[in-house]
Amino acid sequence: MPRALLSAALLLMAAGASAAAQEPLGPLAMRNHHPLYVGLLYPPPEAALPALRPSFDLALNQTSVFVRLSSPDYAAAIDKELTELSLTARAPVWEGRMEVAVDLPLYYSSPGVFDGFVRWWHRSVGAPSYAGQIETPDNEFTDIIYHHGAVIVEGEREKYSPGDVTLAVKVVAARIEGAALTVQALAQAPTGEARKGTGSGRWEYGGRGLLMVTDGPVTLHAGLGAVAHGAVERIGETIEYDPIINGFAAAEWLVWPDFSLVVQSMFNTSPLPDARLTTFSKEWMDVAFGAKWRVNANFMVALGMSENLTQTAPDFTLHFAATYTPGGEAP
Repeated sequence: MPRALLSAALLLMAAGASAAAQEPLGPLAMRNHHPLYVGLLYPPPEAALPALRPSFDLALNQTSVFVRLSSPDYAAAIDKELTELSLTARAPVWEGRMEVAVDLPLYYSSPGVFDGFVRWWHRSVGAPSYAGQIETPDNEFTDIIYHHGAVIVEGEREKYSPGDVTLAVKVVAARIEGAALTVQALAQAPTGEARKGTGSGRWEYGGRGLLMVTDGPVTLHAGLGAVAHGAVERIGETIEYDPIINGFAAAEWLVWPDFSLVVQSMFNTSPLPDARLTTFSKEWMDVAFGAKWRVNANFMVALGMSENLTQTAPDFTLHFAATYTPGGEAP
């Protein structure tokens, strides 16, 4: 057995060495589905380099969300699974230097099927459950947020709801062999449904820097920026959100020329630091694991899962994505 394990390790190392000349596949485009951020401008992790050809990303995120807490200011009773299906189109404007992108999300809330699995997962990894989660029966559905006793967000069970459309422009700031730094400007149009929590009701703006450093088969991806949500429209009320700082860090190992393993973390400050409700006022951070596979020159798939590290919300997300790049071989 030890000889077999050593042989497998040597094979992986050799494969990684041969993959060093290949382009990295990028981080996992997962999102923060905390109730405060669904429908708000919150860019997912992505590679620093602009697209060389037009491409289309179809991403499916399935998230278990559980919050049952209250304070003098806010109260939340949320027990649901949120399905997000998003289509992102990218196009090069200045080859190798600039790209434009548009993202169109669609949301669906339901009782879901993850409850039993989430409890098993938490027991398996030693992660604590949320207050009241163990006692709550499986497949329940509630989705409501209060502010000073009045309902400000009320989601609908088993209904589709459009989200806000995000527009992005990415430009290379600096590039040397094995490293690239880009800047990205972001804007989000109020096309979602603010009363259901899948939109903000206002235009939002932000920006960030994206960094990529490659050494052999290992690539480090990172992003850091800020988003100004401004005043967010809710049911019968407009709530001022503080600007947030958000970012991510990811390590990608190109095991084979067309297959990589990824570990990453997203993080952000709170837009409501004075909410007096820990779930809303606390900083958010997660950890995610996954893999990406370039099937051919035109098609790539990704699979991942994430766990919240700060006991806010959500507590578990499954991610699947497929990228289609029309045309022949990449330039």
